[in-house]
Amino acid sequence: MIEALWSVEFNAGSGYVGRGVVIFEHNRVVGGDLQYYYLGTYSVQDQRLNATVSAVYYDQEEAPFSVFGTDEQTIELLIAGQVGEHVITASGHRAEDPSKQIMIRLTRRAELPNPAPTADPAP
Repeated sequence: MIEALWSVEFNAGSGYVGRGVVIFEHNRVVGGDLQYYYLGTYSVQDQRLNATVSAVYYDQEEAPFSVFGTDEQTIELLIAGQVGEHVITASGHRAEDPSKQIMIRLTRRAELPNPAPTADPAP
């Protein structure tokens, strides 16, 4: 149910809003925005999402600037939320500092394509 392409909007209370995209597939989450790519794992049980995500800065043209108002290269997040058919509403915090909160809203945008069939190995 959750395996799809989602847009994501997030706000850490710093006055800065972030936007990006994520893909949930096979208990992995991958995605990114204009400055950070995201890698992590997730699980869903009884419509509850739990995820651990690393946001890693990649844009070498400008100094990093996160939604937390900081200039870090890597941000580790612990996230939990409620999964709906088209929307996931979640919140989380930085792994090393639970006082640094983040609010997240994901909107389902597209189904994932079926994987290409693999060729049968030659006998």
